[in-house]
Amino acid sequence: MNIAVNGFNVKLDLPQDFVYYAWHRILFLIPNPWQLSPGNFALAVMGVGRIVEAFHSVGQVPLPDAETPSPPDGNTLLHIFGGWLFDACFSAPQVSAEYQQGRAEAYGILCRIFSKPQRRVPFLRLYIERFYAALAIGLRSDTCLPTILMNSTELFATDLEGVRLMVPDFVVGIKSILPKMQPEYRNVVSVDELRLAAIKVTSTIMCLPNHFENVSLKQDWDRGLNVASDNVSMIGEQEQLVSQLVRKPD
Repeated sequence: MNIAVNGFNVKLDLPQDFVYYAWHRILFLIPNPWQLSPGNFALAVMGVGRIVEAFHSVGQVPLPDAETPSPPDGNTLLHIFGGWLFDACFSAPQVSAEYQQGRAEAYGILCRIFSKPQRRVPFLRLYIERFYAALAIGLRSDTCLPTILMNSTELFATDLEGVRLMVPDFVVGIKSILPKMQPEYRNVVSVDELRLAAIKVTSTIMCLPNHFENVSLKQDWDRGLNVASDNVSMIGEQEQLVSQLVRKPD
């Protein structure tokens, strides 16, 4: 753990468990995420992500002669980190690449939290509503869309309340990846991994009951997207099905 104060760097040789605890306490000391410098903002978000992953890993390794603990509920994680992560997603975008990287990672952390099945207590409605509102924005962002898709492959397979409402917004994002990826996404992440994530999300949507045919979508639901070419003559059968699913309605 490195601490920088007035230009001086101090390295503390601390146990890993204490480092996670220290990150938790530091979260209450740092300001609003968008008041941080670009470098500190990106590092803070990644630090929060590591703490969340540590909580999610609880109970994965059985303890000898002891009852295996269970990971905390999603509400518990959101009580601790939710306000800070939502601020990182909702605040006005900055031009800095580090700010955009940190914002995208904040979306990824929230997607991983909400994709975990809740065995005891379901997510609070307040958190679900804020999550959906954030996704509607992030799925139309060139920098956040890849991270959201790659961390949402199991989202529609959960029993998260109201998750079907997000199908149109995910379709907006998927249409820029499949069947033909738009050029601006090619240097963000691995093309193959991003396309595979988009196909996985699409497959979970296709498994939902077909009740959207008679549902009226809000006006300009597909705004914020330059639709890729509809020419699918050179793609495979699987991607033709995907193209039909995400095509713009007449």
